[in-house]
Amino acid sequence: MFDKFLSKVGIGAAKVDTVLNSPEVMRGEFLTGEIRMTGGKSAQKINQVYLELYTHYFYLNPSSGEEMSTSYVLHRLNIAEAFTLEAGEEAVWDFEIEVPLFTPITMDFDNVWLKTGLDVSWAWDPKDNDLVKVLADPASDRILAAAEDLGFQHAGDSGQCFQMENPYGAPFIQSFVFQGTGRLGGLVEELEILLAADAEQAEAMVVIDKRNRGFGGWVADSMGQDKRQLTFNLGHDQEFTPEDLEGIIREAVGM
Repeated sequence: MFDKFLSKVGIGAAKVDTVLNSPEVMRGEFLTGEIRMTGGKSAQKINQVYLELYTHYFYLNPSSGEEMSTSYVLHRLNIAEAFTLEAGEEAVWDFEIEVPLFTPITMDFDNVWLKTGLDVSWAWDPKDNDLVKVLADPASDRILAAAEDLGFQHAGDSGQCFQMENPYGAPFIQSFVFQGTGRLGGLVEELEILLAADAEQAEAMVVIDKRNRGFGGWVADSMGQDKRQLTFNLGHDQEFTPEDLEGIIREAVGM
């Protein structure tokens, strides 16, 4: 009886551990691994075992105007339902969970994780979190590589996600921000690329902040005339070189 009480408050209760076959996965593909459960000191009724793939994004609080962050479930997969895990019993499940194409690409910070959860009757629910490194789809990868090869450098917040309506299945868009360095550094002060993808292609919205000089440049800055915006699509099987991106940028700024 005392063991059952301790299990309800999480002491001597069932434990769960998820082992990924690889912590890296390309978005649009599947993350695979194994869920391992070990029973506690007494039998417990398990209502459900599930996986949830999480990220977070930023939004503006409509009341305060303050930028805030919220977590978001990219995909959920139920693994098992309604069973009793006996004391000390071990249970193992193999899993395969899809990583949607709207999953954010991992940059220099952790932005995607896999949560393993148990729903246990009248007790503390055990959980396990595993970080996941998400690689870009082929088209997005070529677009980002082209910007990097031109000498643009990622800003510190490059790769953050922000709330934005879009037709791709998530309430956010991932933004990649580059400082104007390299051979186009004299022309571009900042380059922002908003990326989204589906099964056929990636869509890139490019926002270019021109580097203006002299009094005319100051006037353009003050009037908001220094920004250029354009959108293009790239198929996953299409080539895309740094020269292609340079041509797009030069055409946009009129050079």
